Amino acid sequence: MIKNSKNYFFNKDIFLVTQNPLAIDSKDSQYPIDSGCTHDFTNGTDFALDLMKFFPGKKTLLDLGTATGTVPLSMRKVGLIAVGLEGSDAPRQQKLGAWTEYWNITATCNIGKPFKIIDIEGNPIIFDFVTAWGVIEHIPLKDIPIVMNNILNHTNKDSIIILNIDLGYNPIDGYHMLWKNHRVIKDECQERINIIRRLLSDFFIIDERLKKLTKWRYCRPTKVEMETNLKAKVNIYSGRSYWWLKKKEG
Repeated sequence: MIKNSKNYFFNKDIFLVTQNPLAIDSKDSQYPIDSGCTHDFTNGTDFALDLMKFFPGKKTLLDLGTATGTVPLSMRKVGLIAVGLEGSDAPRQQKLGAWTEYWNITATCNIGKPFKIIDIEGNPIIFDFVTAWGVIEHIPLKDIPIVMNNILNHTNKDSIIILNIDLGYNPIDGYHMLWKNHRVIKDECQERINIIRRLLSDFFIIDERLKKLTKWRYCRPTKVEMETNLKAKVNIYSGRSYWWLKKKEG
C-alpha cells in the first residue's frame, strides 16, 4: 500500500498549468496502439533506491514522458516522491499503470510547450531530480529548447537531471522526430551523440562525475518491449546514451 503524501500531488497541493495538455501533433498520440506510451511498464525501483542512497535528502522527482506512469509509481513505493507527465492521453483512457492505480501522480502535458508546476501560492515547484527515458528523440528539434527551459524552470543548482536518448531509429514505431533514417551505423550514432551533447551543453553542465559515481541501475525498456523488437527482427545499430546534467550557475 502506498502512503499518501500531502505534498507533490497534481490537482491537490501542486498544480500543473499548461495550455497544451496533449501533444496532439505527436504520432505517439495519434497512433498510440504501437507506441511506447501504452506498452512501457518500466520499473523504476532499483534506480530510485540508487538515487536515495547516493543523494540522501533528495526526495522529489519529475518524470517526463512517463507513459503508463509505472516509473513514478514504482519509485513512490520505495519512498521517492515522484510524479510524471505524458503527452498522450491513451494511458489514461486505457487505465494503464499509475493512471488507474494511483492516478493523481500523473498528468497529461505537452512538454514541448511551456508549462508550470506550482504550489497553491503560485510558486514554481523545484524538483530534486528530473528524468526523461527515451523521450527527447520524440520531440521536434525546434521544440527541444522549450523542453530544456521547462526543466530549468523546475530545477535549481542542486537538482540533478538524467536524460536517456535513443540514438537509433526504430522502424516499428517510426515516431522518432530527430532521426529519419531507419538503419543507423555506428559512426552515425556517434554523430548523434555529438549533436545531442552540443545541444544539452547550451543549457546545462554535463556532469560525467555523477554518471561514473556507481554502476547505476537505470530505468530501461521492459523485457516485453525488447522481446517485441526481437520478434519483429529490428535490424539496426541502436544505442542509449545517458546524460547527467546540472543547472548552470548564474
